[in-house]
Amino acid sequence: MLTNHDLKQWAQPLKTAFPVGDDTITNEYIRYHQKALDNGATILHYALLVAGQPVSSLTLTLHDKLARFDDIGTDIAYQGNGYATHLITHVLEFCREQGVERCFLDASADGLALYRKFGFKPLFNYLSFINE
Repeated sequence: MLTNHDLKQWAQPLKTAFPVGDDTITNEYIRYHQKALDNGATILHYALLVAGQPVSSLTLTLHDKLARFDDIGTDIAYQGNGYATHLITHVLEFCREQGVERCFLDASADGLALYRKFGFKPLFNYLSFINE
């Protein structure tokens, strides 16, 4: 498991977990995260490797006794093997070691069962809209 070493490895599983079409958006996302790191943000980027290849990713942002999980995704070819579960378990343990009192995240319906397994509870539901 890597932390903050290589944002390109961290982003690799996200390309199929959250398909956006081309690398332009992924590259911009990497640039945004690198800028945050350069500015001293307390952000940790995790990549779970299998046979040296990144298969699952997670972003952890820490602030005081709070933690936010983002970008939890597993390459579509590796989904269903427990990789995200392993990654979340590892990061939750790290949070406990850091004295974090509350962890929160935003999730799609696809991830609800996984997050509930870890004790996450919905705070509220919201809708997204578009006007074209």
